[in-house]
Amino acid sequence: MRYKLVRTKKFYKAKRNGIFGSEELFNIISSDDFYNLLNKTFRSVNEIGTPDPILTKLIEEKGFNALPVLVDNTHYELLLKSKLAEIFRGVRKDDAKKDFAFNPSLFIGKGIYCNGVYFMYGGDDAKQKAEKYISIPKDIQVKQLQEHLKTYNHGEVISALISNDAKIVDIRDLLKLRNNLKVEAMQTMSGEIKKKFIDLISKDISVVAVLKGFDAIKIPHTKYMVVLNRGKLILKNPEIVK
Repeated sequence: MRYKLVRTKKFYKAKRNGIFGSEELFNIISSDDFYNLLNKTFRSVNEIGTPDPILTKLIEEKGFNALPVLVDNTHYELLLKSKLAEIFRGVRKDDAKKDFAFNPSLFIGKGIYCNGVYFMYGGDDAKQKAEKYISIPKDIQVKQLQEHLKTYNHGEVISALISNDAKIVDIRDLLKLRNNLKVEAMQTMSGEIKKKFIDLISKDISVVAVLKGFDAIKIPHTKYMVVLNRGKLILKNPEIVK
């Protein structure tokens, strides 16, 4: 039997305001294709290079796919001296800096801890770790991954500064927020909508961060900075020749 939404007061409110402020999320969860989309948010060696389809829609709705602020090298160094946090991302791709700076479609990948755009933070050590991502590991066992990396044994390290007004949440605090959101969902939703929403935030915690308006997620024990809002980053303009 095909599921049909019951037009109760709760659901009218959800449709008018979205689920916790997101009309796009309401549309996704109401879709018959929801679980197929949810499956595509999982990290898999068989789907290397594929984006998170749900999170991509949510960041676009939020405006988090805005282009970064671009400055010349001199201004970048001045901002760095003003104690703005610098982060680094190693990418196995030609022209990775230009793609990140100018491509209107921000690539939202599938990370280990949460989905988004992974950077490293923590000074010079972070840059060195980011550089390792553009070389081919020698101990890879998975054939599909090994074949993929053969074509990406080159790339660039993207350096970026985080704007002072960026909202950054610690992964531990985000886990608590997710638990609170589950409780709220239990109290305000019902039926299949409630189940789908809880299934989503249980598997993809970055959805919670976007709904709560956070620009990035900090993971202290690995020094990962998972960026969700590209518009809060400052980059050296890659088209300016040094």
